[in-house]
Amino acid sequence: MKPRGLHIGSDNDILLVERGKSRVIRLDDDGNTIVPIATKSGLNHGIELSNGYLYASTATSVFRWPYKTGQTTTSNDNNIQEVIIGMGGTASNELGAPGGHTTRTLAFDADGKWLYVSIGSNGNVDADSSRSRIRRFDISTWDGNQPMIFNNGEIFADGLRNEVGLAFDSFGDLWGVENGADNLYRQDLGGDIHNDNPSEELNRFRQDQIGQSWGYPYCWSEYCLPTQNGGSGMKGANAIWAWPSFISAGYTADEWCRENTNPSEMSMPAHSAPLGITFYDWRDTSQDEECQGTFPKSMDKYAFIAFHGSWNRSPSTGFKVVYIPFDRSGNPTALPIDLFRHDSDNAKWPGALRPVDVQFDKCGRLYVTEDGTGSVIEITYTGGVTDETLVLESGDVADGAACSPYQSPSNPPSESPERQPTTSNPTPTSSIVSPTLSEETTITTSSKPNNSEAEEPGSTCCSSSGSISYPLLGVVEFVVVLISLMLLC
Repeated sequence: MKPRGLHIGSDNDILLVERGKSRVIRLDDDGNTIVPIATKSGLNHGIELSNGYLYASTATSVFRWPYKTGQTTTSNDNNIQEVIIGMGGTASNELGAPGGHTTRTLAFDADGKWLYVSIGSNGNVDADSSRSRIRRFDISTWDGNQPMIFNNGEIFADGLRNEVGLAFDSFGDLWGVENGADNLYRQDLGGDIHNDNPSEELNRFRQDQIGQSWGYPYCWSEYCLPTQNGGSGMKGANAIWAWPSFISAGYTADEWCRENTNPSEMSMPAHSAPLGITFYDWRDTSQDEECQGTFPKSMDKYAFIAFHGSWNRSPSTGFKVVYIPFDRSGNPTALPIDLFRHDSDNAKWPGALRPVDVQFDKCGRLYVTEDGTGSVIEITYTGGVTDETLVLESGDVADGAACSPYQSPSNPPSESPERQPTTSNPTPTSSIVSPTLSEETTITTSSKPNNSEAEEPGSTCCSSSGSISYPLLGVVEFVVVLISLMLLC
């Protein structure tokens, strides 16, 4: 089965959507017990928890159920509410579901007022952006009776090919990770440049940018384009160019894209397929006996991203979890750094594990869903929770051999004001030293025969021990535990 969207509540309830079984489950007893919470045909990815309700999405609708921490009963059609409908049609009734990208990612702001819904493109490069947007809905004013119509939602951000991962940072800004288009060929920039372009994007959506465009399908962002082809010659260049099929349709110059669309915050390796993003908000758990494995203070405000892995590239890339350092003002300072990746036989990097979503629990431990083997991965830190210096490694990457490494200042400009987070979190005081060697880390697994169709609510997985080794990069004090779930439990 396919564990997809992940949400960890303030009470540490670990909830996830199981694609294939169309249900939401909770993991109890360190992942040994699976408790079905809600079922609805077609549930495939999106999940949120807000103000006593569990939200989940199909390709065409958003549903919600009442939810109480630790509940053991399964919500079904008897207490379901249909919150948003019409995601199967635009104004011209051609949204395309279940064709095209079928996930509808959900995100709530800190107040639980606005529900954000992201929908991806119908094809590789659509004729316009009418499908590829983030809309938002004021749940605080909804009467709970008649469902809201998707096309009546406010267009929060336009021109986003497939913004699967959404997360708010502690400053109140919404961020997304975007999957770029495939098979890019532009004669004047070197012809076939699809291996390293267009980039996958890290986007920030500020409140003062509501309704603006980020370029798709008319424009794309450069990840690596050699100088001899007219590019910057630098990985993560983030220059904006016009998509070739639109140049003759009136978007005649790359300048149009640069003047009329918003750039991404960062260009990431092409075809990595980022599907999940979360931010680490450090808190001191040293006096909490229940919290073991808290990530260090030095990673406060860092972004963590799940790369699902590519097909439109040789060699492949992705299949890993990365992190992006952020400064005290909430701005990224370096390209993605590998935290965890498949590396058997030095692969680059097609492997069994395919990360989908990432979330921290209240103890500051990182959980990762992956639908390659049907598992949830727990990553913990065994050093001191107040550690302020980490030794990092950027790691080998299968991208942009013809381009030089990305360059960024090690410290934010002195004139840049320090932003204040919307919640009370300590400000980071990290320093970065590189490089260091990676360490092989043992992943322990538990499994049982695949007879889960007969599984009862609250059932406990039987187990037989086994182990696999995957490298964990960057800091040797991290430990990874793979909790085998859907495929084997």
